Amino acid sequence: MNDTKQQFFDYIESVRHKPFVWGSHDCLTFTNNACRILTGKGYADDWVGSYSDARSAFRWYKGLLKDYGFENIVDATDGRLSRIKSIAPPFGSLVARPHITASNVTDVAFGVAVSKKVAFVDEQSLVFLTATQDDIFWSLK
Repeated sequence: MNDTKQQFFDYIESVRHKPFVWGSHDCLTFTNNACRILTGKGYADDWVGSYSDARSAFRWYKGLLKDYGFENIVDATDGRLSRIKSIAPPFGSLVARPHITASNVTDVAFGVAVSKKVAFVDEQSLVFLTATQDDIFWSLK
C-alpha cells in the first residue's frame, strides 16, 4: 500500500467514530479533507465556510450558489470535477447521494468511496454503505 492510500485510511479511521458537526465534520469538510489527502488539494476549500448549524450552513450554501452562478451543489461540483459513469465508484472518488440524513441543507450528501463501500458522515459516526443507482460519482484525480 502506498503512503497516500495509507494516509487516506488513517484519516478515515481517525474520524470513523466522530459525530456530525456543522463546519468541522460535515459531509463537505469530510470529503474535502479526504480529497486533500488523496490529491494534495481540496476540491471545495473555498466552499467550506464558518457555519455552525443548519441555518447558517443553508445561508452559506445559498450564497455560494449565487456567487458562483449554479443552481445546486451537483451542478457546482460538475463544474470542478469530472463525473464518472459507472455502476460502482472507483476507490477514492467523491460520491453524492440523494439526502440520507435529516439535515436538509443541500439535496445530496457527499461521501467518499472506500473499497467497495462509500463512507458518509452520519449523526454519530461514519457509515459505510453500498453504492446505489441514484448515486453520482466524480473523480478526485
